[in-house]
Amino acid sequence: QIDDMTGEEMPRLIALLLNAGAVDAYFQAISMKKGRPGQLLTILCNEKDIKAVSKILFLHSSTFGLRWQKMNRTVLDRHWESVDTPWGSVRIKIGSYEGIVMTRSPEYEDVANCADAHGVSLKAVMNSAIAATLDLK
Repeated sequence: QIDDMTGEEMPRLIALLLNAGAVDAYFQAISMKKGRPGQLLTILCNEKDIKAVSKILFLHSSTFGLRWQKMNRTVLDRHWESVDTPWGSVRIKIGSYEGIVMTRSPEYEDVANCADAHGVSLKAVMNSAIAATLDLK
């Protein structure tokens, strides 16, 4: 919990933490003692990256300490494919579990670039990209 950094400072800190090896990092507005506004910073990283992530946190935030706990994580196997849509190529992240495709997620930047270039909605490009993945393994 951090009560003496502004919301404007937090996005840079998040970017630095991700570059240092954090798997994910985010902050939430919270109320602290005496009703002071603060930020709850959550960082997820692999055990091997704790030292590098801690260094970034101490160097680029106002905190005097951090609490950490060890957790397990289960993730889908993932790979990337490119598919063609009527508006251009879109990369798709495909997540599988025990060899079965569970989810398909179009790369947002690719979708946005196609939509902007052709004056169509994000949803149209996204739906087209997902439909194009149905035959992919």
